[in-house]
Amino acid sequence: MFRRSIPEDYVLAFRFDDVASRDVHMVFVPFPLDVIWTRNGEVQQVKRLSAWTGLAKARADTLFKLPAGTASNVKIGDSVRLVE
Repeated sequence: MFRRSIPEDYVLAFRFDDVASRDVHMVFVPFPLDVIWTRNGEVQQVKRLSAWTGLAKARADTLFKLPAGTASNVKIGDSVRLVE
């Protein structure tokens, strides 16, 4: 929130201890984002959220926020993993 933009190679990942309903809102985010919800590394939902008004929710244990367009080829059932 409150950023004007993010780099093209940027990913913000949120890892949780359990699977639960995870929502994402775009209040105070002035640019669109792609969001990926995963369970055990398997994609459950992919959404492009619009600036300021975007809102989505899905059950997940990990959530990824990326620049808009980055997740355009990611589909439900794909594997996405956080590698440290």
